[in-house]
Amino acid sequence: MMEKLLEAGYMHMVDADLKGYFDTIDHDILMALIETKVPDGRVLDLLRQMLKQGIFDDGTTWTPEEGSPQGSVISPLLSNIYLTPLDHLLAEHGFEMVRYADDFVVLCRSRAEAEAALELIRSWLAEARLTLHPTKTHIVDAASAGFDFLGYHFERG
Repeated sequence: MMEKLLEAGYMHMVDADLKGYFDTIDHDILMALIETKVPDGRVLDLLRQMLKQGIFDDGTTWTPEEGSPQGSVISPLLSNIYLTPLDHLLAEHGFEMVRYADDFVVLCRSRAEAEAALELIRSWLAEARLTLHPTKTHIVDAASAGFDFLGYHFERG
């Protein structure tokens, strides 16, 4: 999909990085999203228990108030559930996004369009209690500079 969008002239993109994403997922927001699709109280209770699972670190135990258990088999699923409203918001505004878990780029036809997408993303992230990484998030002009995404390098030609 990425190559087709680049070939179609989507040369400006928002290369986004979420700061501490898996550590900052809000449990209440996540559970509210899950509850819209999963009616089984037992499954919901199990998910709550997984999110509140005690962590043993450096000789001390603590209970997370936010975040998703990194490295667990369910983390990618929870990540996708949490960011699905962002997918829909960007699509509703006509933006082309490619996302895998918390890594994403938004491809645009102009720098102005990319700047508008970035502002929309910032606004949504504030409501979702997430933050863009200030030095790793930027707008890229793929016509003059390549970019890396998920271990692949993309550039014109």
